[in-house]
Amino acid sequence: MKNFLHFKKELLLSVVVIFLITVLSSTLFAYPTGITGRTLKSITTGCSSCHTQGAQVTGTLTGPDTVLAGSTVAYTINISHTNGGLMGCDIAVQRGTLAVGSGGTYLRSASGELTHIAGISGSSIQISFNYTAPTSIGWDTLYATVDAAHSGNWAFAPNMHIYVKNVSGIINQNLPLYFRLNQNYPNPFNPTTQISFTTGSAGNVKLIVYDILGNEVATLLNEKKDAGYYEIEFNANYLSSGVYFYKLETNQMTDIKRMTLLK
Repeated sequence: MKNFLHFKKELLLSVVVIFLITVLSSTLFAYPTGITGRTLKSITTGCSSCHTQGAQVTGTLTGPDTVLAGSTVAYTINISHTNGGLMGCDIAVQRGTLAVGSGGTYLRSASGELTHIAGISGSSIQISFNYTAPTSIGWDTLYATVDAAHSGNWAFAPNMHIYVKNVSGIINQNLPLYFRLNQNYPNPFNPTTQISFTTGSAGNVKLIVYDILGNEVATLLNEKKDAGYYEIEFNANYLSSGVYFYKLETNQMTDIKRMTLLK
């Protein structure tokens, strides 16, 4: 009888341990090998199911902004953080295809996207991956989301726009072949800041500023512009301190960035 009670106690303890491991695996270590579908391509909630959006982790995509149709090119995602814990990422593309490339130590392919194999140690890292351009010319976009530490921070990396051109043909080298909205400078600012952007073709250009509630507070530009680089000064002397967003809209692309007014 004594042995039977001891066996029952050990059995109950084993069940409790298995239950705790299961619960911990689904909570403290949710998605230990990454998850896809969390970039701006798919949704706008990012990694909020396990993390809090914040500036303690940052991500940047780097690589050529013009590639040949059908070619395979190496790109890099740079991740850094200050809040401790392991890092992770999700990388997606609009039209081309992605492969782990030399970053296979850290990345795996899933659902047409790239995500981390396991948490990546360190406070800063550069990971290379391969991008294969579509066979048709036009614009493509790379998206990425980064995170650090379960219950830590996550953030969207700025989208990277890529122009896919023909293998042969005459290209006017005097014209930019890309669309890019730059971060305003200075940021934070008081009360003026410069907003710069580049367009790759002629057309109507809109540059509008919104408050955090989505209300339009300023129209900085709404007219036809030739392809080129432009700088616009924004004077927010009549606005109160806070977070604002500026949206650039052309016949090529639309992009939005955030800025902070401190008075």
